[in-house]
Amino acid sequence: MTTFAVVVETSPHDMAVALDTAIETEQPTEESGYLPKVEALVSLGRANMELALMLRQPVFTLGEILILGDDGREVSGVGRKPSKWFVVIEEFDTIDLAIQRAIQINASEENS
Repeated sequence: MTTFAVVVETSPHDMAVALDTAIETEQPTEESGYLPKVEALVSLGRANMELALMLRQPVFTLGEILILGDDGREVSGVGRKPSKWFVVIEEFDTIDLAIQRAIQINASEENS
């Protein structure tokens, strides 16, 4: 059964890598079709971590309305699963109730 949910609490752990960083390990050559060889910084190991740049962004926003399937994942989009990202949700049987709760959450966030 599909349910409607509202994110009522987020977590510092609700952050996904938003920028995949890489470093050029070989200059472009004629043999490579003038394409550089790159490697993700993560794959270079801890010894090179001083080179790393990590940008993270929240996966969910407070007051966001979700449509969840039986498996607890979004039925559209990328199929995010709130429990994976340590966010707290409240589930509702109707979209109208979810909208009312989202309005309350957003209003209390604006007042704090």
